[in-house]
Amino acid sequence: MAGHRNKRLQEEIRRDVSFIISTKVKDPAIREKIVVTGVDLTNDLSYAKIYISTGGHPELLDSLKKAAGFIRKELSQKMTTRITPELLFEKDESLEYGAKIEKILADLNKESKKNEENS
Repeated sequence: MAGHRNKRLQEEIRRDVSFIISTKVKDPAIREKIVVTGVDLTNDLSYAKIYISTGGHPELLDSLKKAAGFIRKELSQKMTTRITPELLFEKDESLEYGAKIEKILADLNKESKKNEENS
């Protein structure tokens, strides 16, 4: 039962933090280029690790970390739990990793087609 509640809260936090970043953060670079991809929440709700994609702009992660207090305050107004978790922002490498794998597979596919044509 606690696992289901934790997953529901993770999704709620992901949705709310995404909304706060896109509407209430004043920095337009953060609003336009940051995408929240996932949230991991500790069982005691004290920490939420928020995975973000920076769209190829790693410097935005530092700006977002500076705005963490503001985002947490806004999140506390939306959440119905007694505790608002401390927000830890982490870069989500999965999108870049997926793009890298796609490129490698495309290159291998081109190579195999070249080898078939030359034989």
